[in-house]
Amino acid sequence: MTASECLVHPWIKPLSRKQAANRSRSSINMKNFRKFNARRKWKLSYHMVSACNRLCRTRLLCSLRKEDEELVSP
Repeated sequence: MTASECLVHPWIKPLSRKQAANRSRSSINMKNFRKFNARRKWKLSYHMVSACNRLCRTRLLCSLRKEDEELVSP
């Protein structure tokens, strides 16, 4: 296909109102997409904070174990 043929293709330029209506129904609903994207970002942030908290607790536990070993060892 040439560029001019592509520009008049029904996917790009609907030929009738029916095609235009079908195209608008199949396009992404931006309201739902924004809601989905906000939820996705919130989940990513939650998981990141959760992972950081787990690492801090593990580090804290490791340092407490070392202190306990030092107290018992002398």
